[in-house]
Amino acid sequence: MFANGNQLFCGSAGNAYIDNGSGAVQCQFSTQLTDLVIDAATGRLTAGTGGPFDSTYVGKPVEILSGTGFTVTAGNVITAVDSMGMATGTASWGTAGSSGGMGIEWLGT
Repeated sequence: MFANGNQLFCGSAGNAYIDNGSGAVQCQFSTQLTDLVIDAATGRLTAGTGGPFDSTYVGKPVEILSGTGFTVTAGNVITAVDSMGMATGTASWGTAGSSGGMGIEWLGT
């Protein structure tokens, strides 16, 4: 256990928890996504340097934080990833051809 002001960090059975006095809450982990692009032909999410996604991303929620032409949302879940690493979501990522998006992929606990 580690104390930090009003928070307590603890680990148990390979899981991490934070308690601010209201009860322990399991930590959620994420990966930052930068330079996102919405493919002009397919509308799938990718990156300027190529498709950053693979089959392990299916079922993971993606939160789009910013980007002109991007739909800022926390509720889009990756439903499929093609062989080029481009992701299809439960909803539109925004306007096809948009670039420069930023987001977070929630990895879970």
